[in-house]
Amino acid sequence: MGRFTHNLSTFFSMMEDNGFTVRHMQYYDKDEYQDLVKESDYDSLARMAESVEQCNVVLGNGEYEQTVLVMYSGDDYCDYVPIPDWSFKINKPDAVSGVIDFIRRDID
Repeated sequence: MGRFTHNLSTFFSMMEDNGFTVRHMQYYDKDEYQDLVKESDYDSLARMAESVEQCNVVLGNGEYEQTVLVMYSGDDYCDYVPIPDWSFKINKPDAVSGVIDFIRRDID
């Protein structure tokens, strides 16, 4: 397991605490997207995301979805929570931002 893989696992767990589950985890391989979600264990999902270096993860709560880009850059500050970009809906809570801010409090 990588140095910051636990933080990504924590992110998935905290998103579940906010009512979101991982629906899809995809990466682009050659000419098609590969869906990586075969397990519900957050440590396994975090290791899979780390192994492909960059992937999209779709999280949903029944009402709406948020998609996060998981990307490892090699920079410790960026990789502490390796989510440089995510989607959100206007007039809906941005759960991703809140969870990332909470996890980053340890280093800011």
